[in-house]
Amino acid sequence: MSLINQMLKDLENRRAEAVESPDSPLKGVNRYNVARRGSPYLLYALGGLLLVLVALVGFLGWAYLNPPQPGASTPPVAAAMPAPAEAPQTPPGSDTPPVKTPLVKAEPEPRSEPEPESRSEPEPRSEPKPEPEPEPKSEPEPEPKSEPEPEPKSEPKSEPEPESGVTARAPASPGPAKQKTEEPAVSATQAGQDDGPVNKRDRPMSDEQRAELAYKKGYQRVSRDQREAGERYLREALAHYRRHHGARELLASLYIKSGRYVEAGTLLKEGLALAPGHALFAKLYARVMLQQEKPNQAIAILEQQPPMPGVDSEYHALLAALYQRTDQHLKAAATYRDILRVNPRQGSWWIGLGISLEQLEKYNEARAAYQRAKDRTQLTENLKEYVDKRLAVLANAGG
Repeated sequence: MSLINQMLKDLENRRAEAVESPDSPLKGVNRYNVARRGSPYLLYALGGLLLVLVALVGFLGWAYLNPPQPGASTPPVAAAMPAPAEAPQTPPGSDTPPVKTPLVKAEPEPRSEPEPESRSEPEPRSEPKPEPEPEPKSEPEPEPKSEPEPEPKSEPKSEPEPESGVTARAPASPGPAKQKTEEPAVSATQAGQDDGPVNKRDRPMSDEQRAELAYKKGYQRVSRDQREAGERYLREALAHYRRHHGARELLASLYIKSGRYVEAGTLLKEGLALAPGHALFAKLYARVMLQQEKPNQAIAILEQQPPMPGVDSEYHALLAALYQRTDQHLKAAATYRDILRVNPRQGSWWIGLGISLEQLEKYNEARAAYQRAKDRTQLTENLKEYVDKRLAVLANAGG
């Protein structure tokens, strides 16, 4: 303010000299009147201009004497930058330097260039653990480290690495994220992953897969009446995987049809040892024993783990027939009644029940069973003749 006052006084003195000079046309005029004739707004404008110039000079001088330090974070820049987005980069132990780099990035463009190098330097620490920190400190601006950058071809290979801490934080800033995805592609961990898809394609099949493939080939050959080729593929399937039940069932059925009961029995016995509750193995093995005139062994096989009558009625029908063949008519009649509750329209089962009741001398019940088979079921001609004969015999029998 003192400077402005001094300038105003100088202006007044100059006007006074101009009025008092002998050659001035304002001679004899009061200097105060001359000053009053002038516009006061001009003085105010000059004063304001001087104030602005003084303030500008003072600000520039202060800025020159106190330049901003590159490491210091200025409040305006920190408020403008999305600081919370960069905060998650601090948890990985050795990635603490990249937290300050986004603040430096908000500074003028000439200072934003070292930021990518500062970000790219801490990441190579994860590759060779013995050399994490000496490289970025001793060589802050080497160009050889920029060699991994011209390998963006590994970016698609970085897709299987979404769990890595670096790639998960890439969305915070789009610019540095690209560099972070490029550099891990050069790491040794991803070098092992590059071979992953190739190994998956060339991975050999498991024994179970080979067995399934051989079973399908054998089934196709059998359906085309090529039994020898079909048996060969089925044996191959069991050689690869012993628990392939489909291959064992089909091969045992082929042995039974061709009369090779010994081979079928050996095959089914091994199957029951692997799967004791497999009902089809037990039924086939019981039929093999029955063909070999061993009904008691067949009954023992079926009695080990029988399913419920509602689950497998044929299983119990076979067991009832074996009871009847070994003169165990009481068990046979009880078994037939159980399965007839599930399916009462099986004529052969009613006939079997009538036979066992007739042997137990329950003629009325036997006659009712035969009549039920004749009236409510469809029988073949042979069975109809047999039923008519038994009804004729029982008509004269008592009780």
